[in-house]
Amino acid sequence: MRPPGGRSDLTGRIQPRLAAILLWLIAAMVLLPVAVLLVKWPTSSAGELWQYLSPAQLLRVTVNTLLLMLVVGSGVAVLGTTLACLTTLCRFPGQRWLDGALVLPMAMPAYVLAFVTLGIWDYSGPLQGFFRSCCGWKGGWDIRNFWTACLILILVLYPYVYLLVRSVLRGQGTQLLEVARSLGMRPAPALRHTILPAIRPAMMAGTALACMEVLADFATISILGMDTLSVAIYTAWFGFFSFAAAIQLSGVLLVPVLLLLLFINSRGHYEAAQARNDQRRFDPLRLQGWKGWLACALLCLLLMMALGFPVLALLVWAYGGELSAGYFKAAGYTSLLALSAAVLTTLVAVILIWGRQVGTTLTRMAASCSLLGYALPGPILTVGLLASLKVLENYVPWLLE
Repeated sequence: MRPPGGRSDLTGRIQPRLAAILLWLIAAMVLLPVAVLLVKWPTSSAGELWQYLSPAQLLRVTVNTLLLMLVVGSGVAVLGTTLACLTTLCRFPGQRWLDGALVLPMAMPAYVLAFVTLGIWDYSGPLQGFFRSCCGWKGGWDIRNFWTACLILILVLYPYVYLLVRSVLRGQGTQLLEVARSLGMRPAPALRHTILPAIRPAMMAGTALACMEVLADFATISILGMDTLSVAIYTAWFGFFSFAAAIQLSGVLLVPVLLLLLFINSRGHYEAAQARNDQRRFDPLRLQGWKGWLACALLCLLLMMALGFPVLALLVWAYGGELSAGYFKAAGYTSLLALSAAVLTTLVAVILIWGRQVGTTLTRMAASCSLLGYALPGPILTVGLLASLKVLENYVPWLLE
């Protein structure tokens, strides 16, 4: 006869063990490429190619990467925080639908926006052609530069900061602003002395996520003709056919990623409190007259630049062109890849959440290590994964047969 509660006790013993096994398997898939990359980085030799890259090109691509990360990080921090404060603490025409619509640019891939920007604004594009033919203008400007890349990445990545700061403002910012008002503070000093200190952790976290996206970006930068560490990894691998140089460049790219992770951990976690009842009593700042319409117009212009004009241009080009069989084949492969990745990502996320809830401290540590996969740029994971497969091929050949 089964004792009372015996089944629940057995389930309670099995669940933590199963969670630990699953979480450490997921963590191993993330940590193994990085570990192999760190081990092989000092011993990899790129020969003459690495000697050619190290003096001038390595310094140039590293400076380009750091400058791009600095400018884009500053841009998304300012733009995302400003938009979050504007849509949460103020009321103006169109504020309700703009509050949700400002998240949509995250759905636009940065390389698609770069491609559309070149198609419209490049020297051979319609706008410069119009100025030359109708206005007698014989000059031109080259938009394949550093500042164009910064603008495109800022337009696509600012929702990282916007979402995190908005969640904090909805929970804590409105309360702090009411307290500042009750003390007789004007809106500008209240924003500077009460709101900004409260949203600073969320702003830092969103900015760090955007900087990680910048480090991982390859397509946007290569379309605009710039050289960064991610582009250098691809060039060394597929242009010069040197996997050793790709490993060493991946090690260089790993340094700013680890610094960003240390920065996030040193800032600690923030809590986005949800104060539903306090939100009802909040009296927002009302932008009357031309100020409200100006705010609405600026936000609509931002959405058109990041989403509206690119989608419209793509629809016009698709309508005027001919869709071949290769297009539908590529679209099918893309859809299949996206669906497979979405299913696997959802499954892994469910396992991680379940493991953190039923597991021990060790399993929660494994879950935290598994989350590093998002922080690591794609080039690092790709090079590390292939380096891991080469190690398995050398030492455990029967696994790859």
